[in-house]
Amino acid sequence: MVQRLASSFDAAARISSAASVQLSSLGDEEKLSAATAEITGWLQRQGFTGAGLRILDIGCGIGRFEIALSPAALRVVGIDISPSMISIGLERCAALPNVELRLTSGLDLADFGDASFDCVLAVDSFPYLVLAGLAERYLKEIGRVLKRPGMAAILNYSYRGSPALDRSEIHHLAEAYGMQVVIDGERPFRLWDGTAFMLVPVGTLRPGAGSGVDEERSVRST
Repeated sequence: MVQRLASSFDAAARISSAASVQLSSLGDEEKLSAATAEITGWLQRQGFTGAGLRILDIGCGIGRFEIALSPAALRVVGIDISPSMISIGLERCAALPNVELRLTSGLDLADFGDASFDCVLAVDSFPYLVLAGLAERYLKEIGRVLKRPGMAAILNYSYRGSPALDRSEIHHLAEAYGMQVVIDGERPFRLWDGTAFMLVPVGTLRPGAGSGVDEERSVRST
């Protein structure tokens, strides 16, 4: 299944790099850039960026969020199963020294150690993990690689058309792997119809609106 998905992403990237990562952009780079900026702004308001933070982007595609997030992070690591998308992303991110893109098997996060990242991002990648039967494995892995405190943003969990099922499944798996849901299926975007979930490790606090994880660390240490 993963290899078939990789082949389909490769084919889409050869036709249109913009449409391959967000079909609603219809290949329009301006539409894609505007949607990316809106999502990035929302992430920043949740405390997802900040000096010293390490971010993992699961399903990074052509590196659009690496470009958007790199000015406000220590390091951004993007992984994807599509060689064509990684190739395009490497070209686009060549001038960004704090960005790393890796081709991955798509089966797990075994390349990364425990508590490696402050933030984990998955934009429109979990629907394919759900399809491949890998969603539980990845949520377990996210719980493992996240620092404490830390946060994971899952933007679109599935394409099943059942928000209630998605919420129930995410809550069950988050609890099973030491996390709690603090944003539960909201639709905060105007330019994209994605559904937002935010998870944090149990026993840690979610950063306040407009604050960063570093700020939360300082509050928790006093």
